[in-house]
Amino acid sequence: MNMQINPVSVIDDDTAKIIIEHRLQVPGVTFELHQVERVTPRKIFVNTENHAVSLALSPLPKDWYWQFLPDTQAVPAGTLNFRPAGQKLRVFPRRGRHRWLSLNIDPAHFKQISGHSDDCVLKACPNIKGTPMDAALFRVAREMTSPGMDTPALVEAISRTFLIDLARTVVGPRRSQLEQQDGLSQQQFNRINEFIESADCYAPSISDISELLGISRRHLTRLFRMSSGQTIHAHIAEIRLRKAVDLLARTELSVKEISHKLGFSSPSGLAATFRAATGQSPSQFRHQYRAP
Repeated sequence: MNMQINPVSVIDDDTAKIIIEHRLQVPGVTFELHQVERVTPRKIFVNTENHAVSLALSPLPKDWYWQFLPDTQAVPAGTLNFRPAGQKLRVFPRRGRHRWLSLNIDPAHFKQISGHSDDCVLKACPNIKGTPMDAALFRVAREMTSPGMDTPALVEAISRTFLIDLARTVVGPRRSQLEQQDGLSQQQFNRINEFIESADCYAPSISDISELLGISRRHLTRLFRMSSGQTIHAHIAEIRLRKAVDLLARTELSVKEISHKLGFSSPSGLAATFRAATGQSPSQFRHQYRAP
């Protein structure tokens, strides 16, 4: 085990100055105390090979949001959160100074402690509440700030208990179990529709949606057809066409702007799709719709 009490490093770029105050490594987990001075509200993408846990040690602004991609919904940042390995995160931060305790968790170590299989779905959790986990991590933060006798050994013991509690919260069912169902649940179907409806400036793919639901492309395709009677490609096209009609009817956006907003590669792509479905070009439809 390795503990560094003095500031370890400083990361200074055009978005923030991050001071890693203390770092403590125990088997399978690296704890770091961060002081972050955010200088711009620019969006930031984060991706990690390890599981990540963050605990806010200072109050978070209410207008600080996170978005766990490929989901389109932005959610308020919580005091305690979990991001599985490979999870992409878009941050909508706020200027100011904040303090965090972060954990980088080796996936193999987490699997060994929790006993979950490789086939299990790990849920991204933006705001974990109602568990003893935050109290355990606050204790770790105090130990790292003011080390006492055998601090590394104590933190290692807390770490093991914490990981067990974490597994109870974030380890979901096996993907194979999800894929054995006879069709999509109403909740899954609603998530798909919300995802497609909220897509801005890009066209959702089957891969995006399968990642969103945590099931394979093949089973998503099968379950969607069983649930709706149509292919998922046709459903996506139907929603995009409905959005095009709505934008042409109620906004002053140009056809070029609408094609970009809906994720078409060019205005001609939108025009061809629109004409095939309606028999009119987008401009003809708008003119006819608005004619007295």
